[in-house]
Amino acid sequence: MSDQLVCQVQTDGEIMTVRPAGTLALHTVAGFRAKLYKAVAEGPAAIIISLADVIVGDESCLTIFPAIAMHAAVESQVTVLLCSADEGIAASLHSMGVDVAVPVYPTPEDAARHAHRHPVARVGLRMRPAPDAPALARSFVDETCDHWHVPTAVVEAVRLISTELVSNVVLHAGTPMELVLRRSRRYIHVAVIDGDPRPAVLSRPESPQSASGRGLIFVDAFSSAWGCTPTANGKSTWAPVAHAPTA
Repeated sequence: MSDQLVCQVQTDGEIMTVRPAGTLALHTVAGFRAKLYKAVAEGPAAIIISLADVIVGDESCLTIFPAIAMHAAVESQVTVLLCSADEGIAASLHSMGVDVAVPVYPTPEDAARHAHRHPVARVGLRMRPAPDAPALARSFVDETCDHWHVPTAVVEAVRLISTELVSNVVLHAGTPMELVLRRSRRYIHVAVIDGDPRPAVLSRPESPQSASGRGLIFVDAFSSAWGCTPTANGKSTWAPVAHAPTA
């Protein structure tokens, strides 16, 4: 197995599975941490980390899991679970007390069953790639945010981001889509899931006078982060917006 660490990420509904493969050591832990922070930023209900293909080069690196679990719980109310650890890794997790802070399950299926026990505030709207989809998205955002008592400035940002992500699907993907809004303690998570596996690209206008090409630039400007994650049948383009306005 490589002395590097690569990650495969798969999203199934509200559950994201991260499958690192390689060596967890001092020279790989920083990159792995960055991938997990990105996973939290997407705002799934739960993140399952499979340890089936991991070699632990330095046991101190296992402390990344309780740190990420605490960050995920505080920032986004995301549950982090571990699974598929071999006997040696399971023993190390136990000796360091990691399994007290982060539950460890034998299989991904066991972890997923536990994750489903924690419902979150989540709503979705399925739409066709039609010209009226952006307007439907705006109405859906307004109704949902009113129900959740979201501050006006945040509603405006969520509305703009949702409109741009939906418009991007209409213009470039041309597939049915689902707009998903999820509320956590600090963020409104926006995601648009479509059937086109090509990643969304942060494009720029050809000139200052261009009428198009600014969509994902606006997403980048009004969100805390944004990204694109493969799904089983396409991709999820996502962006969290902080509840309180930021500079």
